[in-house]
Amino acid sequence: MKTVENNFYFRKISSSYIFKTAIVVLLNIIGIVGCVYFLLHLNLIRVINVDGNDEIPAQEIIDASKLKVNQNVFQIFFNQKKIKKQIKKNIPQINQISLELHDFNSVKIKVTEFQIIGYIQKNKYYRSVFTNGNVDHLLKKKIYQNRPIFDNFKTKEEIQRIATVFQKIPASVKNNISEIKLTHSTINPNQITLNMNDGNKVIGDLTTISNKIANYSFFTRNHKEKLLIDLEVGTFVRKLE
Repeated sequence: MKTVENNFYFRKISSSYIFKTAIVVLLNIIGIVGCVYFLLHLNLIRVINVDGNDEIPAQEIIDASKLKVNQNVFQIFFNQKKIKKQIKKNIPQINQISLELHDFNSVKIKVTEFQIIGYIQKNKYYRSVFTNGNVDHLLKKKIYQNRPIFDNFKTKEEIQRIATVFQKIPASVKNNISEIKLTHSTINPNQITLNMNDGNKVIGDLTTISNKIANYSFFTRNHKEKLLIDLEVGTFVRKLE
């Protein structure tokens, strides 16, 4: 009977001893790994890369994030929302952002962009208009030549509306538009005038232009002279004076 009790007591002590020893060993291993981690500066950002950017320079995105080499990598985990917010605030063209950590201390900023659909001109400079209707706060001297100037669209609502309408126009026609001007009047507050790269002029209504102008090539076929195409009510085509 005593032998059984002694064996039980021995097993109990052995299990407890093994458990405590395992904890001590585990803590030591964590401590060693932690020391190596900090001694090798693995807790500091070594490199910052940007992925997914097309029109926005990588350095511009890095500058907007305010992340720098040799900063503590833990700042990323604790400040992700803040970092993303300040990037979007400084670069309105940014659509989505994610932050990734590779090889302990390599940071990757992955982004998707809103595309530039046109520009608003201010003196000799231009501000980009994006697919979501937002306008870049940066002024540019150089622009993409195959994207139109939006003229006389002054309010945020007007700009967002023309951005939505413009994207519904067929690509073959969009590429031929050099300028879209809001020429509204008391008679028709939705009137717009489009100046085309081929020299023609189109008058239309914001509510119907995207559908009607799809037939642009039909209206202009067999005409060598410059045309005025009125699509406001019905369709009228005549020589441009």
